[in-house]
Amino acid sequence: MAVTHAKRGRTAKSAPRAPAEEVNPVLDAISGMASKLPPLKAINLDLVIQSRGRPLAGARLAQHGIPAQLVTAAAERFDLPKDFFLELLAVSKATLHRMEQANRALKVTESDALKDASQVLDKALTMAQGDRRILHAWLYQRMPALDGAPIEFLKTADGRRLLASLLDRVQSGAYA
Repeated sequence: MAVTHAKRGRTAKSAPRAPAEEVNPVLDAISGMASKLPPLKAINLDLVIQSRGRPLAGARLAQHGIPAQLVTAAAERFDLPKDFFLELLAVSKATLHRMEQANRALKVTESDALKDASQVLDKALTMAQGDRRILHAWLYQRMPALDGAPIEFLKTADGRRLLASLLDRVQSGAYA
């Protein structure tokens, strides 16, 4: 696409457009600078996972707070014990139960941890072609590259970034 500058009569080429992203009005609202974010009930686990390629949306989503009910949704989706997510978030069963009953959001750090862990788990599950047995084998098997099992690394922000990077390299063929 060419743009003509009126004062100088020159034509400049615009930068090529990036491939169209999947349209998601809720993520678009979160990414935008709208003062009013969508209601908590509009946020689901799929939305949290889809924010992976959109850092601004992911950051605003965590700041906004992820509904406490999504802890149970994540445990069910990835077929992991709910206690794993409670440990990840450093939240007791009783506290999570009260938050779920009151339809409250997780705190920023809790939201960020759940978002990042869900994104890593979803990427691994996708690479396992949806087979939770393969996901679990990967999560619990000690890996020499990590000097431990991936499940241990999901518990810290640095560990989640490391796993995301590792999965990206495996997917691209850079790590065999």
